[in-house]
Amino acid sequence: MKELEKISQRLTDIINSELIRVGLLFRIYSRYKALESVENKISRKSYTSGGKNLQDSIVIRVNLYFVDDLPVVV
Repeated sequence: MKELEKISQRLTDIINSELIRVGLLFRIYSRYKALESVENKISRKSYTSGGKNLQDSIVIRVNLYFVDDLPVVV
């Protein structure tokens, strides 16, 4: 599952750099699902090419210190 780890880290780095560049105060958290978790979820749910998508393989959360910064981030 090194691919998801690399993608997660790269996305986190990009978001982190951009938020630092605009001068915001924030915390960023990220995680990715382990291969076993992805396989278990796929087997429990009905994911097909025309139906649902697995949407939480990688999660990145940005916590802002000030609500006024939200429009800037969006």
